[in-house]
Amino acid sequence: MARSKIGNKDPTKSVIRQLSPQGLRNLTRKLQTPLARYFSLSEGVMFELYKAKNFGSGKWLNKVLWRLVIEARGSYYRYGDYPPLDNYDKKAVIYLVRAVYLDKATSTRTEEWLSLRFVPGNGKNKGVEDLESYIYKDRLAEYWVKTQLFDGDDEFLKYIISISRLCGIESFASRGAKSKNPDKTLERNNRFTPICFAILCQAVIQECVKAKKTIKYFTAQIPEELVQGFLAFKKGDKKYVPSFDSAADVLKIKDKENLKLDRSKYAYKFPLYFLKMKDLIWFIRMLLAENLVSEEVIVSYLKNKEAIKDIKEKDYISAGKLKGLGDFLTVKGFIKNSRLTGEKLRELAKAIADGPELRVMEFKKWSKSIQKIIQESETIDV
Repeated sequence: MARSKIGNKDPTKSVIRQLSPQGLRNLTRKLQTPLARYFSLSEGVMFELYKAKNFGSGKWLNKVLWRLVIEARGSYYRYGDYPPLDNYDKKAVIYLVRAVYLDKATSTRTEEWLSLRFVPGNGKNKGVEDLESYIYKDRLAEYWVKTQLFDGDDEFLKYIISISRLCGIESFASRGAKSKNPDKTLERNNRFTPICFAILCQAVIQECVKAKKTIKYFTAQIPEELVQGFLAFKKGDKKYVPSFDSAADVLKIKDKENLKLDRSKYAYKFPLYFLKMKDLIWFIRMLLAENLVSEEVIVSYLKNKEAIKDIKEKDYISAGKLKGLGDFLTVKGFIKNSRLTGEKLRELAKAIADGPELRVMEFKKWSKSIQKIIQESETIDV
């Protein structure tokens, strides 16, 4: 299936309006048989695996799955208006998984989705975004991976796969729900992300083994809070997490605080994703306290008067309330009604810590940690 538009919008250039629960039901009605089915004995949930796109192909396998990937990536809109598709998709393999279960609170047949992209280092558009987004001692992380892990081998990228675009569709009532208005009472969230994530990673591991691809490392950009929170499978008093090893540790970088995100790319345009939320809030408080900008200036960018009160009182604010912060942090020249320039603002913003951390995961260790989650959740093929 060739790339196409939704209405008059190109999803490589524009954000796409997200579907309602009824729109999602209409879309999923057209789905074909999944690639595989799994059942978690411990959770009582059915999982259906789908492949939307193959490695190295510019074509999507199915228009419905293409639309579901775009829908899932709409979860990123809370961070800013970033188009759902990009050039890395052209050489990636992309999977989705659907979790289907009975919502106990409402007795409603419910489903939720998770999607993940796996980008090989070789092929057209050589390289992976993760290793091109971090710098240590004025060199890209790509250089350090090449020299420290591959003895300078110029072909090292063919042994690497990047994991990115983790995104999902919150739970909604499935087709055939008995209630007349099931979406009114159903709480929308994602309850089974750890198992969904493990199934998606298992799929690409199995594909690489079957195709005899010699993959030695996976890479990713991800905050530790996400690893220990949404991606952690909890069973009793135990917790099982994917082995997202710190790149600094794997590369034996002792001054790991100096392995940093290259902020010349997207960090200030999409600060709610690339910078640490707690530090962002502290930073705005500091600007206000030092009278570098006024509350009116901040409100003019955030377009949300309530956000100022939250900034003063809370350490965490929903991303939706701070969505205009990227426009504020990327101003060129003097900020309107302020004695501060955008350039000086970004110089001060260096005090804000990075949000995601660069990860480098050895293939066998990573595979073992994924398999552990599959085993502990008692997820079996059906």
